[in-house]
Amino acid sequence: MGICKWSHSKTSTAPPLNMNLPHDFVVAPFNNLKETKAIVERLPKDSLAAIMIEPVQGSSGCRPALPEFLIYLRETTERLGALFIVDEVMTSRLGPSGYMETLGLKADLMSLGKWIGGGMSIGAFGGRRDIMEMFDPARSTKGLMHAGTFNNNVFSMSAGVVALDIYNEQKVMEFNARGDRMKFGITRVLFETGLYSQEHAEYLKDIREIDSFEEDVRLYTGNDENVHLPKVLISSRGTMLNLRFTGPDAGSWHNIYYHFMLRKGIYLASRGYTPMNLEISDEDVDMFVSSVKEFLTIHLNELKSKG
Repeated sequence: MGICKWSHSKTSTAPPLNMNLPHDFVVAPFNNLKETKAIVERLPKDSLAAIMIEPVQGSSGCRPALPEFLIYLRETTERLGALFIVDEVMTSRLGPSGYMETLGLKADLMSLGKWIGGGMSIGAFGGRRDIMEMFDPARSTKGLMHAGTFNNNVFSMSAGVVALDIYNEQKVMEFNARGDRMKFGITRVLFETGLYSQEHAEYLKDIREIDSFEEDVRLYTGNDENVHLPKVLISSRGTMLNLRFTGPDAGSWHNIYYHFMLRKGIYLASRGYTPMNLEISDEDVDMFVSSVKEFLTIHLNELKSKG
């Protein structure tokens, strides 16, 4: 699966006002340092304009990027004079200043959305001062335009101010600790049922995955060992969680799980994505974990035998 993208600029002239350009993209495998380095090295000299990444892939199953992978991308952009662009629309909830800040990394540009609008429609981006000044019409008549029908929506802006007052630094820490509580609970169930093996317990407690253009996705184990993903797994960061199934029947299992949880009064995305909200309590988390355990227990023999 291609996630990390590069756009190339074939000209050294000043950027035009129109931002909707036919950029070229090169795709690299998520978390795969070896293959990504080879792709970067094959790029024509001075062709790399930017690297774009989502540090925890939301729609792909809450798949966290390895810190060393993000560090490599950051160092590569600095070495080649490219921009490091990070999509934090989902992940910004994971730290007081976004997820990247928790890793000690800083993007040149970052995108935001969802919760920062207090439940109202919103999207935003920000970054280095010298870049953002290009969008300031008061500073230059040759800057970049960013027009839009819904720009500066007063309702969303007001709701966002209130949301930021509510979701302060203390709330961020408490909220994501509750997400960890859910993850640890589900992980414990997966070990108890035997769906997680003890052989790679160290890496199953916090699943990271290595994509590849040459072989199947594998479990990160700190080396080049080729270990397949479990048939059922929990991948997460903080309050972004996803119980996932693998193999040829994964889609069917996601549907069965989704409808089972609906009957339990729990609403989540059909792909298993479980974004938490501030009203969820420890008791709610424990009830959720109990429901997951019930589901896995009912279908344990089928899950252990599926191909």
